[in-house]
Amino acid sequence: MNKLYDAWRFASIAYEKPTGKERLFQGAVEFIPMETELDFGFIVRYPNRLIFSFRGTGDFKTRRGLKAWRGNIDTYPLEQGNTIHNGFYDAWRPYKVTIDGYLNYLIRKKSLVIPTSEFYGQSRGGTTCTLGARHVAKNRKMPCTGISYGSPAVGIKAFRNEFNMLPIDFTRVINGYDFAQHVPFRSLGFRHVGKYYWLYQPFYHRYFCKIYDHIPKNYTKALLKLNDK
Repeated sequence: MNKLYDAWRFASIAYEKPTGKERLFQGAVEFIPMETELDFGFIVRYPNRLIFSFRGTGDFKTRRGLKAWRGNIDTYPLEQGNTIHNGFYDAWRPYKVTIDGYLNYLIRKKSLVIPTSEFYGQSRGGTTCTLGARHVAKNRKMPCTGISYGSPAVGIKAFRNEFNMLPIDFTRVINGYDFAQHVPFRSLGFRHVGKYYWLYQPFYHRYFCKIYDHIPKNYTKALLKLNDK
């Protein structure tokens, strides 16, 4: 199975607020949901995999979703040494205690070898997976991998430079001409991290389908095509 499609299964199912009983989680040792005031994510551990996945922004028609959308454009003041988008850092912050607590729990189980952590997410969830991977690599001194889908940029150039020096194998996947790749604007100093992978879409999408290309089901279609090659 294609690595990008495999990771997408975990990123996309976060939108469904899974319980751990879904077919995808067969063979899992533990499943831990992580629900914050505005967002949802989960931890799932298999015998040889440790996965953290985060949902994208909710429906803007709900109060919860509208508040999350406001956070997406709440850029300033920058966090963490004036390098990270304020709203995205606020979205990540509630997850930190749960993730640190779980890693400490695994460390206390001395007979358990902790596999490399994998971070996945789409859109707003992609920014959270970026910050989660950074935290684990920088503050927990653990190498990790990450794949974001349709993620906005999280920080400015200084953040990008620091991130790319950490032991993180990170890939940023963009479907066609997804508008999210262009925000926050480069003119404000924001830069993307990691490697870049483009999912082909016809050129006319550049003019007419920037929102269409961002929709999760259209990422699924593009990744299924890639998986069939």
